[in-house]
Amino acid sequence: MDEPTSGLDSQTALKVVEMLRKEADQGMSVIMTIHQPSSQIIKLLDKLVLMSDGHTIYHGHASHVDYYFEQFGLKSHSKFTNPADKLLKIAY
Repeated sequence: MDEPTSGLDSQTALKVVEMLRKEADQGMSVIMTIHQPSSQIIKLLDKLVLMSDGHTIYHGHASHVDYYFEQFGLKSHSKFTNPADKLLKIAY
């Protein structure tokens, strides 16, 4: 899916991704592009591919992305920072 949450408010976007999560839990493969997901949406993802300028800078479990970038000294300074905002900063 190409940006299934584009143009939606945060609560509707979350509901769409929760529906897709349920489908994935029942065996369906779900692949989507998503820009600036909320922290709640990121927690629903299994795998993540992060790209910058057409190059893959991370590919793996979504829950491991913080640990991966911390190895390079790229650590979030606030527990209140949306992980997507931190990843956008790293990607650019």
